[in-house]
Amino acid sequence: MDLENAFAERGWKSYLSPPTSTSPHDLNIMISATAFLTQSIPYEHELAIPQCKTVYSIWQTFQQRYDSKACEDEVRLEAQILDMRKLATDDLDAHINKFDALAVVLLDQQPDNHRYEDFKVNQYFLRTLE
Repeated sequence: MDLENAFAERGWKSYLSPPTSTSPHDLNIMISATAFLTQSIPYEHELAIPQCKTVYSIWQTFQQRYDSKACEDEVRLEAQILDMRKLATDDLDAHINKFDALAVVLLDQQPDNHRYEDFKVNQYFLRTLE
């Protein structure tokens, strides 16, 4: 979402799609957009895109890898939350941050019409404190 917003602000949103005969990509803008995108990717994720030469190919690679909303991902993430426990070395704020990060990813995997309600998320959190 952040990338789409940043590209929309710069008028580059069309570069997240393949070029067409009616909407070709300007080479100078494509170079700038590709540089902008690649410079914002953390080093640990750059290994996923070594052959990607355009914004579109980078965007497709990340969408295929990270934008999957498969049921298996939801089940895996729910299992991680169920197995999560507050470590003795974590203060409460650190634990809450870890839980929230995982919960956000889990909730993002769920379809809009089938999201966990707050009470369920709260129950999962309380379980991590036992």
